[in-house]
Amino acid sequence: MATSSKSHQRTGEQAWGKINKVNAELFTLTYGAMVMQLIQDFEDVGAVNKQLESMGYNIGVRLIDEFLAKSQVSTPCTDLKETADVVAKVAFKMFLGVTADVSSWNGDGTAFSLLLYDNPLIGELNSWNSLLSTVGSSTPTYFAG
Repeated sequence: MATSSKSHQRTGEQAWGKINKVNAELFTLTYGAMVMQLIQDFEDVGAVNKQLESMGYNIGVRLIDEFLAKSQVSTPCTDLKETADVVAKVAFKMFLGVTADVSSWNGDGTAFSLLLYDNPLIGELNSWNSLLSTVGSSTPTYFAG
């Protein structure tokens, strides 16, 4: 698996070089504005969460399509371990510019954790505190990890 992991890292680097990139600050501010609009529209946290879950699912489907079309992963994964490695080394690199480590497999080999050591979106949390204070909110924001 170490050889395929290195191959997946190379594939991830190549995909990252070819994909169009969006500024992380633009992404987080747009997402924040969208969430605020949903809160104003629905006025119910449960309804907002349901809407966000639906949107997240649809975005996930589009990301998978984009990944399959542009990643140049040429052979289908043979098992969940290889799938996890491709997601960690190719997909995360392709879409976020970082890789993840696969760890904490359960005994059945059916569940695992992806560890991100660098999160390109976390730097924007300081901006969130400033932005929230401008609209009179003192909600603390933090990244648990």
